[in-house]
Amino acid sequence: MANHKETKVCGICGKTFALRDLVPGIALRDAVAQQISQEHPDWSQEKFICRPDLNRYRGEYVHSLLESEKGELTSLENEVLTSLRDHETLSKNVDTEFEGEWTLGERLADRIATFGGSWIFLILFGLFLFGLDQHQLIHLVRASARSLSFHIVEPDPFLHRGDSSADHHDEPKPTGSQRSSTFGTRLPG
Repeated sequence: MANHKETKVCGICGKTFALRDLVPGIALRDAVAQQISQEHPDWSQEKFICRPDLNRYRGEYVHSLLESEKGELTSLENEVLTSLRDHETLSKNVDTEFEGEWTLGERLADRIATFGGSWIFLILFGLFLFGLDQHQLIHLVRASARSLSFHIVEPDPFLHRGDSSADHHDEPKPTGSQRSSTFGTRLPG
């Protein structure tokens, strides 16, 4: 294990750096190493390079690639190369630019969508569905219990016991033109 306080010298600028701030020459791309070798003929893979020098050579390499493909670079491409070299952020938060132009409905829809995609919503909705399922299960069990108790009291609710002749001794027997319904009431014709 390397000592954290170990230092090495940059093969380009000659300054001393902590080992963690240096990149070994063997880790460089061949094209970048060739570009370094053009300016520093004594460069080898056994040497180290500091990050600022490495970034400068990487930027020069990208610049030469773009220039060889397109010829002259536009101002935007030069700005990108400068940002790469200086480690600046190239993008910005575009939401802040457009936030003032949103309508009330768009802002509301954005907030609802943000909540709808959150873990809190997913967990709450899962609990709701679980509770709804349990509620339906309880109703099903109660309905089954009521149905069973109904069958115990009334074995066949569709068979009317009043159809026997003992219950209707005062009424005349139905003729062919009169029919009895399932519940024992007489229907005309």
